[in-house]
Amino acid sequence: MTAEIVGGSEPAIKFTVYNRATTLVRLYNAELPWIYVGTLGAVLAPNSGQPITPNYHGGFPPTGMVEIPPGKSVSGDIRLGSLFHGFTDIVAKDDCIVYWSYFYPQYEVGVKKMDSKLFGGALFVPRTPAKSDAIEHQQ
Repeated sequence: MTAEIVGGSEPAIKFTVYNRATTLVRLYNAELPWIYVGTLGAVLAPNSGQPITPNYHGGFPPTGMVEIPPGKSVSGDIRLGSLFHGFTDIVAKDDCIVYWSYFYPQYEVGVKKMDSKLFGGALFVPRTPAKSDAIEHQQ
């Protein structure tokens, strides 16, 4: 699994899950963080402020499965503005770091069950001045 910051005016975390096995991998939709954010641990840490926890929405995890053929991947985005309340205002004032963790559940490769794994990382989100701030600085 990899994660990166994408999107200019509406930053998002893009997650990609790779199948490096030689057989098909099956995952439940509810196990993918961009489909069900309840599987994701995250904290937004502004450079000069208090850490902010995610704004998780309740609800039931979705049903269904995703199949990833050998050598292929699946990807999805989570918009940071929908994950963290007040994100736009915070990042307009300060650089931030998003710390994330994802517990990859026990999964199937062919007919074999594979052990679960824990992934995580930190992503830098640079200060993005609000449009009104950018106009004032140009004058």
